[in-house]
Amino acid sequence: MRAAARAAPGIPQPLRTPAACASLRSGNGPSPAPRDCCPGPTQDATYGHIAAPGFPSNRGDFLTLMAWRCGHASWYHWLVATGPVSFEVVPIDKPADMNVIIGQAHFIKTVEDLHEALAGVSPHLRFGLAFCEASSARLVRRSGNDDELTGRAAANALAIGAGHSFVILLREGFPINVLNPLKAVPEVCTIFCATANPVDVLVAVTNRGRGIIGVIDGSPPTGIEQDTDVTDRRSLLRAIGYKL
Repeated sequence: MRAAARAAPGIPQPLRTPAACASLRSGNGPSPAPRDCCPGPTQDATYGHIAAPGFPSNRGDFLTLMAWRCGHASWYHWLVATGPVSFEVVPIDKPADMNVIIGQAHFIKTVEDLHEALAGVSPHLRFGLAFCEASSARLVRRSGNDDELTGRAAANALAIGAGHSFVILLREGFPINVLNPLKAVPEVCTIFCATANPVDVLVAVTNRGRGIIGVIDGSPPTGIEQDTDVTDRRSLLRAIGYKL
């Protein structure tokens, strides 16, 4: 999977649309052309998918990795098909310096309660949030005090498409300022991440629907800190006022 993922920048990068994503998710979308697929270890004759190493490409039950042309700019949805369940990787669309919080909650009142929790932290905090209903109208509910952040949060929540998940985007504040108030909201079940790093959301897809099973937050570590790194870390925390 990593070999295929590294090849993604070479794939053409058209704009994703909700209709295109819905069509592909339904299983009734068009088969991708050769140029639409990420080069991989083996590739079947139809160019519809790419077999993972060790799996034959002439059987219907092999593990497949597909890169669909449904990403904004350089973003792609990756689909690993295993049978009754598949896994999709949805990148969060945000500026590099913007903080995002992704979590799981329940009940339509979530939107208003999250808004109140955020608004109570600071009058300077700018935020937008969105919550995916899992029944009834199944709309992406949204709120916030910044139209841009609210719209961007709603677009990311729709792309994730997981019932009862929520997305919060922040400016003029940091997750460390708001996480405890958010966790205290009765509807909140869990927080998956709170970060300014690039984030990929791993979504499980079944006939029932979609659910977040984890996130990729930033990049892997390059090593273990040494004594000089410990000194630098402690100095940074004191320089920015988080330690005395």
